[in-house]
Amino acid sequence: GAGSGSDEEKAAEAVVALGELLGTLGRRDAHAANVNAVAFSRHGDRLYTGDADGVICVWDSGARPRNARSYTRLKEIRAAALRGKAVTSLAVHPTHAQLIVAAHQNFLRAFDLRTFQPVRQYTGMVINRAPVRAAMSPDGQFVVSGSEDGEAHMWDADTAQHVQLKETEDVFIGYSDNLMAVAWHPTEHLVAMCSYGDNRPITLWANEDSASALAAAAAAPDDRV
Repeated sequence: GAGSGSDEEKAAEAVVALGELLGTLGRRDAHAANVNAVAFSRHGDRLYTGDADGVICVWDSGARPRNARSYTRLKEIRAAALRGKAVTSLAVHPTHAQLIVAAHQNFLRAFDLRTFQPVRQYTGMVINRAPVRAAMSPDGQFVVSGSEDGEAHMWDADTAQHVQLKETEDVFIGYSDNLMAVAWHPTEHLVAMCSYGDNRPITLWANEDSASALAAAAAAPDDRV
């Protein structure tokens, strides 16, 4: 769950695995609360982990990212804005040195990865109890998030202006229960969504715009941190 657990659970060992268990990170310097979110930087040289106390750790993956012993914790970020808020989602900006952080108490902000200070706030979604996730478009222009109100929420990434999704009387973009997670296709204007409960289909929503701009942006270099 997203809240703090038992002392044993608070060991919070982040597992690195791909088909086999490669090792665990930070046995002696791991998070003190449950780890709810992980995200690699675009080039894989950094790993970001977020916990139920609102603490974010930054790890250097080293020269051998498949070797857990090569990971070194660089920073422990205790941002005042995140204190006591359970982190539910981390997403690295594809073109800027920013980290999109979602957390309980309706928290969704972009953090500058150089200063680790919040630079932008996104509002309107509901994240209070469930581990709701957020994502970015591959070109870095939009932030999209699930919500406990069942609706998909989208913003202009740079201005934080809420983007109105196109709906009709016959089409509702969302669910009657928590919209838990969203994922953006890397080269198409296509978003996948999912919800809790039985008979909750995985839904796909597409935009008619050309995907060429997204494909070009996905291949472009980003600001390395």
